[in-house]
Amino acid sequence: MYLTLKELLERRKGQTYKWSQRNQHLNLANKPLISHQSNIFTIGSCFASNLVAYMPSMGLRGSTHPARPFYHTRSILQEFKRLLLADDEQDRHPLWLTKAGFVHPFKNHLETATFQTESECLEWARKIDEEATSRLQQADIIVITLGLIEAWFDEVGGISYKAMPPGEVFNDLKPQFRRLTVTEMITGGCCRFTWATIAEHMP
Repeated sequence: MYLTLKELLERRKGQTYKWSQRNQHLNLANKPLISHQSNIFTIGSCFASNLVAYMPSMGLRGSTHPARPFYHTRSILQEFKRLLLADDEQDRHPLWLTKAGFVHPFKNHLETATFQTESECLEWARKIDEEATSRLQQADIIVITLGLIEAWFDEVGGISYKAMPPGEVFNDLKPQFRRLTVTEMITGGCCRFTWATIAEHMP
């Protein structure tokens, strides 16, 4: 239901400040969310890593997910479940074999790492998971940034890839492409993976 400006202001009567009150000062309690002692973990779009790069200049400590970026809520939720709830859905998907070598379906995007053997690729992925879990569990504050609504899914299981699969495996995978709606981003993404859920699984 849409409200007119008049209806909105009427509902917020007593909370809306008039132009005639512009010289008045509002006294608010100073309760900073972040301090110099905070340990901040970021996950999401390129903004997540850019924030961490800027933090030292502000005297803040932060780290980001080593397998960045994660552009939408589906992939972020999927990663939280993997790191905190030991969800093994990703482990059921085979590595991608390309001409350059083996590629991990859920660890690559901006810089694709390839390996000559499956064991090398899996060991590399295991170290990333350990590092990501450690950073997340040591965090006092988690910052999530969103980037895109375009998502590629496994057609059968519905699991989300980080990006469009490479051409060499595309036809065999037959991934499903979808532009996520606002409803899908909220009901099927990290918005439902609340802080309470995260806190339950933090040390």
